[in-house]
Amino acid sequence: MVAKIKSGKSLIGALNYNENKVKAGKAKLIAASGYMKSHEILSFYDKLFRLTDLAGRNQRTRTNTVHLSLNFDVTENLSNELLVKIADEYMEKIGFGHQPYLIYNHFDAGHPHIHLVTTNIEADGKRISLHNIGEIVSDPARKAIEIDFGLVRASNKGTKHDLDENIVIQPIEYGQTDTKRGITNIVNAVAKGYKFTSLPEFNAILSQFNVMADKGKKESVMFKKGGLHYWVIDKNGKKTGVPIKASSIYNTPTLLTAKVCLAKSKRLDIARRTFATTITLTNGVPIETVSKLLGHTKLTTTLIYAKVVESKWLTIWQR
Repeated sequence: MVAKIKSGKSLIGALNYNENKVKAGKAKLIAASGYMKSHEILSFYDKLFRLTDLAGRNQRTRTNTVHLSLNFDVTENLSNELLVKIADEYMEKIGFGHQPYLIYNHFDAGHPHIHLVTTNIEADGKRISLHNIGEIVSDPARKAIEIDFGLVRASNKGTKHDLDENIVIQPIEYGQTDTKRGITNIVNAVAKGYKFTSLPEFNAILSQFNVMADKGKKESVMFKKGGLHYWVIDKNGKKTGVPIKASSIYNTPTLLTAKVCLAKSKRLDIARRTFATTITLTNGVPIETVSKLLGHTKLTTTLIYAKVVESKWLTIWQR
């Protein structure tokens, strides 16, 4: 689980963000803690007034808005009831259990996540300090909740993903599924399960699932800063819809992290070639044995390395 905390000066702005998502069908209010009415019958005014009433009791504090999100692993399927329990425990552990707050379940990303809106002004007008709340309070709370609810640990996500082989990805069709969710699942699966040594190779794999990574034009800000856009493409490879920024998608590679993957793949490829040419073939190891050691299914693949060795010795002999 990953917890993010944002503070601000506009309660109506934080509330509108979530309510607009609800109107667009991309979120749902699943609970309201500290309200006199049930969340199903709360009006926009009810939701806002409960928070602004408290915020107004401390005129000196301008930063009175707290907008949190709890983000879960893509492999987790959490019910609304469980999400509310997790949110309640988290708010209690960070010192906001007695504050009124709204819980929204969002569906607009490639991973399960909820948003919470509250205020840091208490009933007596005192201010709950937000200084270093992430490191001092939120992080220990997050770790405890991961254990209590058996969630995928943020610090151990790689291990969990390596063990999970049950996620099946399908080519995305624009307009048929949520674009952000679909792209996130595809790119994460490709980055984890495939090897590639260049961006064109990366795109060759992504294209099988109707996705393309785009660096942008050379004169663009995105290109200069090493960013990436992910597009949904049609069967002819044509871009469709609106692109998604890599930086806005949970756990999805930007160009920087993609380059790390490329570098690792290149190093592995170099190591395999060195093993095949310098260590084995040049020392008389049968090509059939080398083929099995490298895991090649066809002997013709291993013959490529044999040609490298043959070319090397030919150059030496000609000298």
